[in-house]
Amino acid sequence: MRLGWDREHIVAIEAAKRMEEIGVKAITVHGRTREDFYSGTADWEMIRKVKETVSIPVIGNGDVVDGKSAKKMLEQTGVDGIMIGRACLGRPWIFQEIRSYLDGTEFSMTKQEILQVILKHIQLAVEQKGEETGIKEMRKHVSAYIKNQKDATKIRNEINTIQTQKALEECLTQYFEQI
Repeated sequence: MRLGWDREHIVAIEAAKRMEEIGVKAITVHGRTREDFYSGTADWEMIRKVKETVSIPVIGNGDVVDGKSAKKMLEQTGVDGIMIGRACLGRPWIFQEIRSYLDGTEFSMTKQEILQVILKHIQLAVEQKGEETGIKEMRKHVSAYIKNQKDATKIRNEINTIQTQKALEECLTQYFEQI
């Protein structure tokens, strides 16, 4: 759930109490209102208040983008777990990255490993949705994977014209050889 509809109507604590009363076993709280959508900073203080109000597990969501922010949310809110939202777009390995950070171990991905993840994603999309639809849908995912990389805008423009799995895979393989 979100905190409420807008900042004048924060209902998260009352809603959490009611959910617990009717037998809900756990809740996830996103630290923004519906009106906030994805703007501003997630209100971890309100998530903490929800956690302190109920005895069922509370999962926190909002502004967790890496291991450091995951640890910070856990410490500041006392939540039982965290939920990752948009931060996993283009970085499906974020879950392993966060687990490693929390465990105090190192995590990294080589360019070749990232390329292999993307190629597997393309393969699965084509298998599931067919080549035409799968490739069209993969364009936005590939854009997320290459965000903030060298020449990302140029390659994104090229990708948006590609129609086949083979052409997309070749384009990405060449791109990753250059970066």
